[in-house]
Amino acid sequence: LFVHQPDAFEKKVREISQMLGVAPEWLMAVMYSESKFDAAVKNYKGSGATGLIQFMPATAGEMGVSLDRLGRMGHLQQLEYVYMYLQTVRDRYGDFSDLTNLYLAILYPKAINQDPCYTLYASPSKSYKQNSGLDENKDRRVTVSDIDKRMQRLYPQAYIAKPV
Repeated sequence: LFVHQPDAFEKKVREISQMLGVAPEWLMAVMYSESKFDAAVKNYKGSGATGLIQFMPATAGEMGVSLDRLGRMGHLQQLEYVYMYLQTVRDRYGDFSDLTNLYLAILYPKAINQDPCYTLYASPSKSYKQNSGLDENKDRRVTVSDIDKRMQRLYPQAYIAKPV
């Protein structure tokens, strides 16, 4: 619906996935989860995030680009920033071993490779309110386990995919 050059987009996703050492299905799943592939979409819960992987304002600034500019980019150009961001996270936290860790790289990088009980957000914080839909077991905490269960439930084929 949002991707105007699907063949070129798929090719670029495969290239980036190979460079990152992840399954292309993982990258597609996290982008779909964050934006439904709409490169211009803004976060409706008020975080200020924009784009394919919902770049936060500070993250965009660190990459030398504004959210406004990211939102005006085409998919192929924005994929370059997706790669740049994920490579930076990979350099800092290590390889992405599975779909859950790739999603955590976007959502909350400090949680990569943490214990399943590691809490990302807890009620009554604003961050929890903005991310309460990720609380799979509705215990008013979003944990690594919640993210893993969500990825497995929503993207079963991507969840079992192996890097190429």
